[in-house]
Amino acid sequence: MKRIGIFGGSFNPIHNGHLHLADLYASELALQEILLVPVYLPPHKSCPDLAPAADRAEMCRLAAGQREYLSLCRLECDAARVSYTWQTLRTLKEQRPGEEFFLLVGSDMFLTLDTWQHPEEIFRLATVCTAARSQGEYARLQAFGGRLERLGCRWRLVNAPPVEISSTLVRSRIRSGQPVTGLVPAPVEEYLRRRRLYEKGERE
Repeated sequence: MKRIGIFGGSFNPIHNGHLHLADLYASELALQEILLVPVYLPPHKSCPDLAPAADRAEMCRLAAGQREYLSLCRLECDAARVSYTWQTLRTLKEQRPGEEFFLLVGSDMFLTLDTWQHPEEIFRLATVCTAARSQGEYARLQAFGGRLERLGCRWRLVNAPPVEISSTLVRSRIRSGQPVTGLVPAPVEEYLRRRRLYEKGERE
């Protein structure tokens, strides 16, 4: 049975911290493939400076080219509406029967998982995986994972040394005219420059 990671997010833009996490999950969970799933609109937070879905998807495609096991999944961004994780997992299960899914989520989102739409369907369709960036966070995630287990959740927790890169940092540096070399994959940096995304006065 093929082990597939589902790595969703706004990817606004995708950066080397995302790739570092993908490498970690692929290694720790023995994943054979990780699907990057950029959202059309995030259901859990507002993003006033969200780049168009087509641009974020293309940057994910370019970043996926840096790793053999990474690929772009356009399911949510092509839907042109808010998508919920249970819907995406159900569709992927229909499209790829017989494969084992691992939902990869940030620690902050993991701690809200019981409030997501239809969490029981998420737990049925995938093993939920998250990463702890410190020992204190590890203990907190362990405790919350125990609560989710009682709701039927299969989950995995890995240690992730903190990487000081965020999409917010990348956007901020672009706005102020600073380089983002080393923060994003080179093809993504070139795309950002060519499309002038996140620049002052440009559509974000």
